[in-house]
Amino acid sequence: MRQPPSSPLRWGRLTTRRASVPVSLTAFPGEDALVVHGTVSAESAVKSGRYRVVLPNPSSREGPETWPGVPGAAVLCHGVVADAVREPGTAWLSVMPAETLLRDSAFRATTTAGPLESAELQPVLDEGPTPAQEPEPSETDALTRWCEAPNVLSARLVVGADDDRRRRLARSLVLRMSDREWAAGCVAADADRHALGVVTDTFVPMLVVLDRADTRRALLLDLLDALARRALTGPPAPVRLLLLAPDAGQWWRWARAESPILRDLPTDTVLSLPGNEPDTPDDRQAER
Repeated sequence: MRQPPSSPLRWGRLTTRRASVPVSLTAFPGEDALVVHGTVSAESAVKSGRYRVVLPNPSSREGPETWPGVPGAAVLCHGVVADAVREPGTAWLSVMPAETLLRDSAFRATTTAGPLESAELQPVLDEGPTPAQEPEPSETDALTRWCEAPNVLSARLVVGADDDRRRRLARSLVLRMSDREWAAGCVAADADRHALGVVTDTFVPMLVVLDRADTRRALLLDLLDALARRALTGPPAPVRLLLLAPDAGQWWRWARAESPILRDLPTDTVLSLPGNEPDTPDDRQAER
């Protein structure tokens, strides 16, 4: 897809078991863009190594092999079309996954290769705000070790009076785990709480950050429910939930009472950043 020169090229991959993920393909056979819509599933690439994009109502359109400009056109956040053919009764496009393309050194030399993002999680997760400065390396390193521990599901809470410092730490961790092929991001400020169910269907390692968890109680419960279902029914890939808040007071006690995920936690679950205000009696009780 054509983008302004100042816009960084983003690369996507499929990370859920959903059978029909909507995609759009934009080709430029001439002066006008050709936009094609369809659906795709990650399972379609298990044997062939290529995604199969299914096109709706194939009988009402020309065969895809006749579309000029389609071979080599971009599929939004998923890869590049490598071929276009027709099968009896349906029409589909064969799409080379972006991770396959980026493993090719010649291809990487011609483009900007950033981290692969989860396409399905885009409506609910982002990288978080750009930090004015980097966090302490030791803090990011400690949370990285937590992410890479062998347990499947784990939650941690980062508290501190400085909102920016908490967010810098979270973004640093998101970027690091994205580079390690995790699906990682911060729950967007305008995320639809009902759309968070997508995290249940992920099959790759995942890090989800919820900022100001103390003020987003309904969304927090929906997220915890989705992660609990994912832990029970999903693959054994690790899932990490990082909560950010100014303190671990009354809201934290409430959350731990409401969700089984937060009831039996290790003693190091709450990370208090240096410079935080001294703990209140409520805070100390919440951490027990």
